[in-house]
Amino acid sequence: MGLYAERIFPWLMERSDPDELKAERYAAVSDATGEALEIGVGTGANFAHYPSTVTAVTAIEPSRGMNTRARRARAQAAMPVRLVAGNGQSLPFASGSFDTVLALFVLCTIPDPEQTLSETRRVLKPDGSLLFLEHVSAPEPGVRRWQRRIEPVWKRIGCGCHLTRDTESKIADAGFEVTSIDRYWLTKAPRIVGWVIRGSARVAT
Repeated sequence: MGLYAERIFPWLMERSDPDELKAERYAAVSDATGEALEIGVGTGANFAHYPSTVTAVTAIEPSRGMNTRARRARAQAAMPVRLVAGNGQSLPFASGSFDTVLALFVLCTIPDPEQTLSETRRVLKPDGSLLFLEHVSAPEPGVRRWQRRIEPVWKRIGCGCHLTRDTESKIADAGFEVTSIDRYWLTKAPRIVGWVIRGSARVAT
């Protein structure tokens, strides 16, 4: 990865976490329990929000620049945090290792979300939960048109971030049963990234 991806983009992410997103992160992690795995941890912005029901967090992230900041951020966590350099498409963990897996604003960016969700399903315990918070393709046709137009440039600015993914369908197609979901606009975000889904899923039986 180049200078922008490893230094400038992580610096921008560390400084662009408004109160609205902090509240969303807090809500998204509030149902996490036991041994938790966070995929694509970024700068570690979620560490401070984990509830006391979580006993330990394993956080995986491919970017060296993001990991540098995540190492600093883990001091805010109330439980042990283990940082692992790697990506969600090939999780270096045994099957059935985690009670909770979290994907927060990451399935939009990962090159192969289908493989990542397959790996997520593998490492979850049979009664475990996937918690997700993602910006996705907007429900309004006019906004979707702008998302498609802007996406090629946006992916370069956002280091691979897509604006048009249907992540809810991908979760279901990967063998999960969505157990709760909210769909809504963020009030202070640009419309092209403002439609989000937040919820939980379990392995379908």
